[in-house]
Amino acid sequence: MGLFGKRQRQDINLIPEEQQVLKTQANKRGLVAFFVIIAVLVIGTYSLVLVLQQTAKAENKRIANETQTQIALFQKEATVAASIKQIQAKYTAYKNQAAGEADFEKKLDILAKATPANLQITALSMTPEGNTDITLRAFSASVAYQFIEGLRADKENFDKVELSSISKVAESSQLNLNMSLLIK
Repeated sequence: MGLFGKRQRQDINLIPEEQQVLKTQANKRGLVAFFVIIAVLVIGTYSLVLVLQQTAKAENKRIANETQTQIALFQKEATVAASIKQIQAKYTAYKNQAAGEADFEKKLDILAKATPANLQITALSMTPEGNTDITLRAFSASVAYQFIEGLRADKENFDKVELSSISKVAESSQLNLNMSLLIK
């Protein structure tokens, strides 16, 4: 070593050799215990993760089954609700038709009461609003005239009474009348 060089320091071991062996063995035991503890912690953590994964899978499966059950129940209820809506729609249509038929019958009664016995209705068409086209057979012109004037005078039950055509039936005194009117 030179003058300005660094001197290497030598360690002097003053501990007896037996104690050094014991210390080395204690260090080895401590190191082994440390690794055993680490290994136990790793295995414990891994086991805990596996248990949590299995629990989560079981919970997911339970939720999926419950969801499927709820969907099935909802579909049954939705089917019932759709059936109820169809029944309500049919009932409403029935009520409207029944009301229309009752109204139609009422209008036919009004027309029948206004029609004299010596006048015959041969064709009739009526809209729900009461617009009516009638073909009649009258046995005399005076009966036809009285019928038309009677309808025009009855403003409570009839409106827009118009004679469309009149024709004589061949070789008889009978007349065919075509007319339109509104039965209220």
